[in-house]
Amino acid sequence: MTADITYAAENADYLFAGLAAIGFTCLYLFEKNFVLKPLGVGFFGIQERSRSLAKFCDAAFKLQIWASLSVLGLFVCMAQPWFFDWPRLWSHFPNPMTWWIRFYYLVELGWYGHAQFSLMVLEDDTGKKRSDFIPMTIHHLTTISLISFSYLQGYSPVGCAIMLVHDVVDVPLEAALASKEIATGRFKGAQKLCDALFVVFVVAWLVFRLGIFPFQLVRSVERDIMVNCPLRPGESRTQMTLLDTVFLPRDQVPTQCPWVFTFFCLLSILVVLHVYWFWLILRMVYRAIFAKTVAGDIRDEDV
Repeated sequence: MTADITYAAENADYLFAGLAAIGFTCLYLFEKNFVLKPLGVGFFGIQERSRSLAKFCDAAFKLQIWASLSVLGLFVCMAQPWFFDWPRLWSHFPNPMTWWIRFYYLVELGWYGHAQFSLMVLEDDTGKKRSDFIPMTIHHLTTISLISFSYLQGYSPVGCAIMLVHDVVDVPLEAALASKEIATGRFKGAQKLCDALFVVFVVAWLVFRLGIFPFQLVRSVERDIMVNCPLRPGESRTQMTLLDTVFLPRDQVPTQCPWVFTFFCLLSILVVLHVYWFWLILRMVYRAIFAKTVAGDIRDEDV
């Protein structure tokens, strides 16, 4: 597991990801019943068997995982020469992976596998179905496809960067949701913390999911890959972007990076979902201005 050892993706790695998904599910069930529920009722004073308690457990668990993944992602990405130097994402292809990059990928894949299972099965105990169940399902399945695709195709640098800019946004979101449910108990002042964290979340969403993600990372996939990716024998350097190749005959399309247009399309689905969710966020902000508080959860049917 030293830094100079590199690994190539293998189909057998999905066994580890599957075990990670099962592990996350077992950890959630254990924490919910033996840690978070007693903490919510006994310390925070949240009503037992209430919807608020179920939502607190869900948010508190996700907060731990998103924070851990963000720290792991920073640890992995900051050690790489391409960190915030996006053209260098494509300086090697296929990109060999260090042990930590491989571990980061497979843990993320396992987490999203658990998240989709949780969305379909475990979140029913919150007492109300999410209004964005379909968009969230599309998001999870698209993300699982992107992680798997980039892992197997050798796009690990851009994959790591994309996972990181997504993970960090969910930390203030889940912290705000947990604080909101804590405010239903004996710590009424937690609502002010919820409001402050919601502001941090909105700013983070703008910076990372509507800023860096589409205009730096997705644009790098469209613009930089053809120019910076190493050439194969017999090919010449092209100044075309990815979209320039859409209407070219197949035998004229540069083949430095196979299936990159599929990768770009999957990323575009995430951009559309981010814009949709930001519209929901703006609607919640509008209501908060008149209600003088951040009330409700944008994912609920009645919000």
